[in-house]
Amino acid sequence: MGKKKKRKREDDLFDFLDDEVVLHGGPVRWENGWPVSVPVLDETDLCRAQRRADGRMDLAGWLEETFDRGTTVTRTFRTAYSTLLEVLSQRSGVELSSLWIFLEGCEKGGGFGLRWQAAAWNEAMRRLGYKMKKEVCREPER
Repeated sequence: MGKKKKRKREDDLFDFLDDEVVLHGGPVRWENGWPVSVPVLDETDLCRAQRRADGRMDLAGWLEETFDRGTTVTRTFRTAYSTLLEVLSQRSGVELSSLWIFLEGCEKGGGFGLRWQAAAWNEAMRRLGYKMKKEVCREPER
């Protein structure tokens, strides 16, 4: 009888990406399936609609830029996405099921300001285990 091959976990398939990936903000190093560091956002990093030539992006763009490995949707990306959605839901008081629908609503109706969104991002990153100063996570008035 032949040996059974040990089945790899989904994130193990992309171990070759654990070194360094060059993204919008510069090189990103990965360890154990997670970026070593994440951006601390403020309102000047964000815009209301997708990406701009000056480098500003909406929250979905930053999520992709930070956690997407350009292959398939990994557990890391799904965890970051759900954590961000959880923070946005808690802070907005609305049970959100889609980041993109939330952002579309913000774009069309103003909704939640860029400073508010940046603080939500920073809080989500803190919940994922990244070091964030309390003041960048604090929810500002809308």
